[in-house]
Amino acid sequence: MTTTPNYLLPLIESFEKNVNPEIALQMKQYMRKQFEFYGIKSPGRKEIYKEFKKE
Repeated sequence: MTTTPNYLLPLIESFEKNVNPEIALQMKQYMRKQFEFYGIKSPGRKEIYKEFKKE
């Protein structure tokens, strides 16, 4: 079991607030159900990263 570093917790919270289950399912199917996804497309994900880096 790995633990998430504390500095990443706000980023994970932001991802969880923006979950899109419909898109996440499509992404998971595309990757042959090997990985879990939040369902956040690239432009939205980049915006979340941008806000995270400001802090």
